[in-house]
Amino acid sequence: KGAVSASSCEDRERRSMSKEVRHEHSERRCPQLVRSSHRCAESRLVRAKTRVGALGLLLLATAHSGHRPWHAASVQSYPLLARGTPPHPSAWNSRHVAVGSSEMVLEDSIDLGLREEEEQQPENQEPEKKRKTLRVLRDVVAPSEVDEILRLARQAPLATRETAANPVLTPCQVLADDGVWDKEGRLARAVLPIVEERLLPYMRSELDCPSLVVTQVLLRGYKPDQRRAHKLHFDHNALGTAIIDLTPKASSGLFVGFGVDATSQFFVPFDSPGDVAVHSWDLPHGVRLLDGHSRVSIIVWAKPLADVEKDTTDWYMEDASSGDPDAEYRLGLQAEENGDDSEAQARLLLAARSGHVFAMQRLHTLFSKLGECAAARQWLEKAASASFSVAQVELADALQHNGD
Repeated sequence: KGAVSASSCEDRERRSMSKEVRHEHSERRCPQLVRSSHRCAESRLVRAKTRVGALGLLLLATAHSGHRPWHAASVQSYPLLARGTPPHPSAWNSRHVAVGSSEMVLEDSIDLGLREEEEQQPENQEPEKKRKTLRVLRDVVAPSEVDEILRLARQAPLATRETAANPVLTPCQVLADDGVWDKEGRLARAVLPIVEERLLPYMRSELDCPSLVVTQVLLRGYKPDQRRAHKLHFDHNALGTAIIDLTPKASSGLFVGFGVDATSQFFVPFDSPGDVAVHSWDLPHGVRLLDGHSRVSIIVWAKPLADVEKDTTDWYMEDASSGDPDAEYRLGLQAEENGDDSEAQARLLLAARSGHVFAMQRLHTLFSKLGECAAARQWLEKAASASFSVAQVELADALQHNGD
C-alpha cells in the first residue's frame, strides 16, 4: 500500500493490457462511480483498487480531468481533493469594513450558496438559492503580531486531544474553551485581543447575531510527518467560524467550493500571513496540504450566548423549520447519535430529497444498519452519481464485494 501516483498506476495498467483487451473493457462503464468526464473502464478501476486501495481508485477516476495527479502521501486516507481553480477576481465582491473600533481592512467575499444543483431538482421546480458567503479579511493581524504568535507557538506544547468532542486530531493548543480564555498562557493572551476586539464584533454584524460569543479557540500546527488533511465537513458546533492563516501557501491549506465535486472546490486565496476567512456553520470546507507546508492556523468557533450557557445548538430547529436541508441533515445526525433512528431517517430523507449529498450518503449507512439493503444501495448510488467521492469509494467497494 505504498504511495502510488495516478499516472504511474495507469502506466502499469496500460503496459499490462493489450489494445484488444483495453477496447473490450472500455465498453464496460460504471456511471455510478464517477461523472462521465472522469469515467475509467470498470475493470481497470477494480484491478487498480486491489493494489492501491480506495484512494488509488479515486486518483484513477479523476486522472483524466487534466489536473496534476497528487502523490497519495499528500492526502493520506482522504480522497477529497480540491482540484478546481479559484473563481475569477470579478466573481468576488470587495469593500472595506471595520474590524474593532476604528481599523478598516479589505474584505473579499463570494457567495457559494447553491442549495442544490439543477439536475437534482424535480422537473417542475426551480433551483433554490441559499446564501453561503465566504468572507476573506485582509491583513487583520499585523506582521509583527504574526511573528510573535508564531514565536510563542514554537515554544508551546501541542496536544492531539481537544476539550470538545472533535474527530480531528491535528496537534493543537486550546486557547479558549466554553467561552473562557486561558489567561495564564502567553499565547492565549497574545491572541485574545485579536479575536475579541477585531473578529468578534465583525462576526456579530456579518452573521446577524448580536449575542455571538467565542466558544472555543485553537491554534493548530501541521507537521510533515503528521496528519495533512481533513475531509470536507461542516462545523456543526459553531454558528460561525473564523480561520486565521499564519503561514499561507498557494494551492494548499483551507479549501471550500460550490459543491462536493472536487472540480468545484478551490483553496481559499489567503494572500498574506494574518488574513482571515469567516463563514457560517453551513459552509462545507476541508484542509489539504502540499508536501513541505508546515501550516499554522488559529480557529475561532463562536455561537449565541444562550447556546454556550446551555451547551446547545438551537439555531438548527429554526433553520429546519424554514426548509433548510443543511439543518435537517444536522438534526438527522443528532437524532442518530441519540439512538432515535426513526427521527434520523425522517430528517435525513427530507434533506436528501432536497439534493443534500451528505444526507444521501448517511442514509446509506443508516439503512444498512437497519437491514434495508435496497434503500441503502439506492441512496449510495444517488450520492455517488452526484460526484461525492466518499460515496464513490463506498460504491466501488460494494461493486467489488459483489464481484462486479
